[in-house]
Amino acid sequence: MKKALSAILACCLMVACTVSCDKKNKGEDTGNTVTYGEAQKGLSGEEALKDFFVTNYTRDAGEAAFNYMYTQQMIDDMIAKDEYRQLVVDYNNGKNQMLDLSKNVPSITSIESSTPLTDEQLGWAEQYLIDFTATRGVVVNALHVTEGYDFKFNILDYNGNAKPNTACLVKVENDGWKFVGTLNGLVERYGTESAENATS
Repeated sequence: MKKALSAILACCLMVACTVSCDKKNKGEDTGNTVTYGEAQKGLSGEEALKDFFVTNYTRDAGEAAFNYMYTQQMIDDMIAKDEYRQLVVDYNNGKNQMLDLSKNVPSITSIESSTPLTDEQLGWAEQYLIDFTATRGVVVNALHVTEGYDFKFNILDYNGNAKPNTACLVKVENDGWKFVGTLNGLVERYGTESAENATS
């Protein structure tokens, strides 16, 4: 299980994009003090995207980042198994090393579009979170995605190069905004299954 979580954390570290994050947290970003983590429970998907990106590229922001990457049920399971603290430390160490080696702290320069997910796509995102939570052996009794968006935006990467990017964020009832990868990823994983079931 720890190896599986380490692999998941490694994947999250490559995304180009305390347990509660309702309070203000302070971190470093290009030498300036920034506030991060607050939009995770907020109303705006666009603000959550910006906040997630800052959180993902801020030193020692693992606790706030986990709230975007994992369901609360996963975090509760990590805490119950006394793994949470070490996982956060490992995440922070890995991210800090990446930032130490980078020429630039990645940032969003503009958001080109935010397209609401359809009911079917929201269902895919919900199933993704259920499946992801199940990787810890946690049975999800209730998880309801209320809204979500497919974002297209521009960034400056680790080398300061301008690049286009995409990401999907969805809002889970009573658990805030979650990063669920890209719409293409959801389509490849669940859209194909829907098409196959429709024709079978």
